Amino acid sequence: QAQLNQMLESTALRVITGMGNFEMTSPKPQPGTNSKPTYTLYGESEELNRMVILTLARTIHIGGLENNGSAWLKEVVGGIMANTPHSWPSHTQTNFPQALLDILKEYPAVKD
Repeated sequence: QAQLNQMLESTALRVITGMGNFEMTSPKPQPGTNSKPTYTLYGESEELNRMVILTLARTIHIGGLENNGSAWLKEVVGGIMANTPHSWPSHTQTNFPQALLDILKEYPAVKD
């Protein structure tokens, strides 16, 4: 069991650090269509959706996304919270950008 835990921790760390090297950009509609892009990210995986939100927080902090991507950000976070509703500890929220906190406040915390 210890070996399995170590493998899972190692894999999670590689995924998290790999996402730090990934640039997130707004999805674009296919050329020649006027349809809105869909925001299905990781479906029912709460862990991966949490990682996406953490990556969004980092992207907002580093790239200043709060000024020019609020509609896209709201749709992405809304899609995540609709598929995998979850809450964040207060010590984590203190590090989130205000734009992301404002969006997350629109979704009630999940009661276990």
